[in-house]
Amino acid sequence: MSDIHPPLPWDFSFLEPFESVKSPDFISFLPPSPLSTPVQWGHYNHAFAEELGLGAIPPEILLPVLSGNAVLTGSTPYAVVYSGHQFGYYVPQLGDGRATTIGTLSTASMGLQTLQLKGAGQTPYSRMGDGRAVLRSSIREYLCSEAMQALGIPTTRALSLTVALDEPIYRETIEPAAVVCRVAPSFLRFGNFQFWAKLGRVDVLTALADYTINHHMPEIKSAENPYTALVLTVVERTAILMAQWQSVGFCHGVMNTDNMSILGLTLDYGPFGFLDAFDPAHICNHSDNGGRYAYNQQPAVGQWNVMQFVNAIKPILGISADQWEAFEDKCLRLYETSFYKAFMGLYTQKLGLPTSVMSEPFLKQLLQWMAIFQVDYTNTFRGFSQLQALLNASSANGLATNEAILAWKQQTLGEGCVNPEKEGLVDAWLVAYQALLLADTGVCIEERKRQMDAVNPKFLLRNYLLQEAIVQAEAGDFSEIDRLFQLMNAPFDEHPEFEAHYTQPPPSWAKALCISCSS
Repeated sequence: MSDIHPPLPWDFSFLEPFESVKSPDFISFLPPSPLSTPVQWGHYNHAFAEELGLGAIPPEILLPVLSGNAVLTGSTPYAVVYSGHQFGYYVPQLGDGRATTIGTLSTASMGLQTLQLKGAGQTPYSRMGDGRAVLRSSIREYLCSEAMQALGIPTTRALSLTVALDEPIYRETIEPAAVVCRVAPSFLRFGNFQFWAKLGRVDVLTALADYTINHHMPEIKSAENPYTALVLTVVERTAILMAQWQSVGFCHGVMNTDNMSILGLTLDYGPFGFLDAFDPAHICNHSDNGGRYAYNQQPAVGQWNVMQFVNAIKPILGISADQWEAFEDKCLRLYETSFYKAFMGLYTQKLGLPTSVMSEPFLKQLLQWMAIFQVDYTNTFRGFSQLQALLNASSANGLATNEAILAWKQQTLGEGCVNPEKEGLVDAWLVAYQALLLADTGVCIEERKRQMDAVNPKFLLRNYLLQEAIVQAEAGDFSEIDRLFQLMNAPFDEHPEFEAHYTQPPPSWAKALCISCSS
């Protein structure tokens, strides 16, 4: 049923590509499935609701709507099909198996914004699943979507988390149900294009590409070949996104092509994690037995995934067979150069150095000893802004005995890095770092610290913090969700009142936490 509320500016342009294929095999118009037990707010993103133009709708109307128990006036809910490579194997039909799109709003400040309920019940694409989401995974997606936004990393957003504590969902254990309303300009994935390419439907491929260009990349409409410009834009955005993930230690546990956004957004927060101890081979998804999506594999997987998109859209590019190999090489080179440029640029900022002095060997040496000692990734980079002042005041031959620097190493890097048998690796790098900092006379210490602190977060959504919020929420206490929401929306600020707990490496009980695809 619909409730009375102020009219909303719905936009139906996304549905136009499907005008010729309106069939439950491809797109299904259906309302969300109501939850059978009472729902309540787990959290509501008031500021984002205002930006979306939903601020005038009373909460008592929005609560059932954002839980899937009611439909906004003028909304046309639907689910769509897609396919994709899952852990490297092509699955010919996937789709919105537990996500129902409410519709797309045309907003004044953000353009088109599509609202989608994750956990809203079965669709024709559920593949024997129940279409529901558990509270545990819903909390993780809700908080991480907004945390990534605050970190400046392209992502889907989160509007609301609604909870049905008495609605049992059966996974490894029985867990309460929840629904996340996630928002993006578009939820188009590589898999949408792969599905229609496999069917040979050039008409739908063309329509999807036209929609993407006209509504989300209008700057390439005037290109000589807008479709090849679309491909190159997707390649570049994906490469940059991978570099951004690396720079904050983010691990996406299910980098399947159906989880890759055509707009270069972080999409589908299933099993994910931020690095605590720096382990380049870290696997955040315990279902990933082969380590396909390990932290250090993500850039290569991103490239492999984007090339699946390139091959899917091939039929509409107008590139002859004898020129195709050269175009593929162009895409591969663009990905590699875009990733490298973004990666080096981000770490240059994190270390507070001028671009002209940053080098790949210098960065490799840093990451090498960070991995050897498995230092806390976030705390180490945050600590460099304090270290630069100490290095500025020390002589190069006195670093090994400087008490202030020894104290910094012990506090920031841990006991392992002050072991006389091992610390030579660290000290050699610190001497080189000191020389680069002293040579940069154009920035004062205070300004460099400000710049470094603006790109090195102090607070990240560590798994143990999420687990604490989950345990409390399952008992009906949502206060920790709100605390983390506020904290992760200002991750670069100091927040001294939260430092004692929220910046610490994981306690011993949390090191055994396993994150799976189950949600």
